[in-house]
Amino acid sequence: MAGSPAEKAGLKTGDIILTFNGKPVDSATELPHLVGFTTPGTTVSLGILRDKSSKTLNVAVGELPAPQEDLSAASSHSIKANLLGIEVRDFTPEELKQLDIKEGVWVASSG
Repeated sequence: MAGSPAEKAGLKTGDIILTFNGKPVDSATELPHLVGFTTPGTTVSLGILRDKSSKTLNVAVGELPAPQEDLSAASSHSIKANLLGIEVRDFTPEELKQLDIKEGVWVASSG
């Protein structure tokens, strides 16, 4: 999302998030929980893989704006993921093997 914490930190579509503040990220459903339990304004490290090179990005976790519509139908996973302003997806076993990684999530959209 434009102006999101992830965009400000330099996260790009296609990056692979391997760790969140030193904790391995095994699935797309795990990342929102890690982000959701982090106090807004806290700077965390994201261990990423970009073009077969490891990098660490520092990201200040954002705060959700007050809802302007009924979000009761939205899942808590999608809401918490938006604290970084990204959308992620899991890898298939074949993709993990091809990339030679054991865990991580793919950044499907960063803005």
